[in-house]
Amino acid sequence: MESQKPVIVIVGHGDEAGDSISVGNDDITIETLISTLKEAGLKNEATIKLNSCYSGCFKSKVDYSVDQIKHMFKSGILISAIGSVQGSLMENFSTQLFKNIPSFNGLVQGYIGAITQAPQKNVLKMNGQLMKRGNASEITGNDGFVLLKKEEVRVSMSRKDFS
Repeated sequence: MESQKPVIVIVGHGDEAGDSISVGNDDITIETLISTLKEAGLKNEATIKLNSCYSGCFKSKVDYSVDQIKHMFKSGILISAIGSVQGSLMENFSTQLFKNIPSFNGLVQGYIGAITQAPQKNVLKMNGQLMKRGNASEITGNDGFVLLKKEEVRVSMSRKDFS
């Protein structure tokens, strides 16, 4: 029987600055997160999910209409159109993680948009179907917002992205 790779989910409030996660009134820096993971015995093959708003993209609003966002999402090009990881928490965290823990060869994942922590109604899936309720990422366009299935707006980085 093959063992599963560990998954670590870091939950907090994120913003476009990409340098920390907030929990309550406290900002937890990237350095503190990495130090804590290291002390806890981070497994080299783990997947780390940064479950916070804008963790995988630093933009909070995009210059597209809701209809354009939906079309790009269903076409599979939304992340490449608006999901630049440059300057995001995921990129900044990954850069420091791979530098400070050279043996780490797992994945770091983040999300574009504002992540909802409670299931939402009428969440759009990439195949065009609406979920009655589901975990979502809210993407704000120039004429409103749309709720997209959270796991379908996930972006990832690995050590090879820094080679």
